[in-house]
Amino acid sequence: MPSDVPDDRSIEASPGKEEVGAWKARLRDDPADDATRQEIVQHYRRLGHVDQAGRYAVGLADGASADELRAYIGMLWGLNADEATARRLSGLLDGQELPASVREALENRALPDELREGGWGCVVGIAWAAFVLTGFVTLAVVFGFTMARSADAHPVGVWWVSFTGWILVGALALTALWSATSARCRAALIWTAIAVAAAAVVLFGGIGLNR
Repeated sequence: MPSDVPDDRSIEASPGKEEVGAWKARLRDDPADDATRQEIVQHYRRLGHVDQAGRYAVGLADGASADELRAYIGMLWGLNADEATARRLSGLLDGQELPASVREALENRALPDELREGGWGCVVGIAWAAFVLTGFVTLAVVFGFTMARSADAHPVGVWWVSFTGWILVGALALTALWSATSARCRAALIWTAIAVAAAAVVLFGGIGLNR
């Protein structure tokens, strides 16, 4: 396993790559340097890299957020890392322990109860499930009316397609809100832009089809 996890997905294109590398080198030399560790954590939080933010935040007194811990645990699972490897990857002091939730997740290969997603995560999941279900219903309705050569096929089809489109917009908006409340600012902006674009397509598409 490499001495450092490949965490430069967007850092390579970042103007602060050299500075981030210097921070990491400084932290390796002095794991007790909380100021440097905080700089690294804030850098990854700004980029929306919650796994890397969690990786370094576990060494701070304030710790990592639940979203960051979930992402970090997922990264460790992907690397098949044990507790010793996780401590090294996070640059912890000798004798400094990982959070109990991380240790439990590594031991049991399952998220502890306190990190299981609820609240907005459940709402977002329901919204996307509703979109998928509505999409299938729309396909069935449009297909049925078309095969029956019904005079109402066009208006009924337009209504169902528009309805499904607005369900999609709602799911996108909820995903953006969930990202924002989870401190994933970059992801929130991306999901918001997609939601706005989808809303415009549904709105103007509906107007065009109803002419």
